[in-house]
Amino acid sequence: MKTCNLPILQRKGKRLIDAHIRISNPSTGKSQAVKALIDTGADVCMLPMMLANYLGLPFDDAHKSNSNIKGVTGKALETYEYDLQVDVLDVTMRNIVHTLTVKFKYGRNNLYPPILGTEGFLEHSKLTVDYIKHMITLEF
Repeated sequence: MKTCNLPILQRKGKRLIDAHIRISNPSTGKSQAVKALIDTGADVCMLPMMLANYLGLPFDDAHKSNSNIKGVTGKALETYEYDLQVDVLDVTMRNIVHTLTVKFKYGRNNLYPPILGTEGFLEHSKLTVDYIKHMITLEF
């Protein structure tokens, strides 16, 4: 089993779990290393528009999502979906811990960071939280 240990960060009084990942679009060959928020309350994985544009993701009817996604405000978001390669990186961002294909949703806004939710990402891993040591462990 492959493991990745990541720190739990404190921002504005909230504990956040960021993962270092490289997202690649096999169709365009473009990739980008980013910090993504691991969100155990999110059903899906999401990308902001800026990253979707950089990776060359289409905003067309063929990629329009049929599912109704609602943000934290409760407002429905028009989204699109695309399968991308995700390399989970260690904390140094130099070594690949695990690679998987994830269906990302994306829309026409930049109101959120890259989010790793249950469908496509967390469902393929075991997540252990150690609040005492301020660490999480992802196992694949």
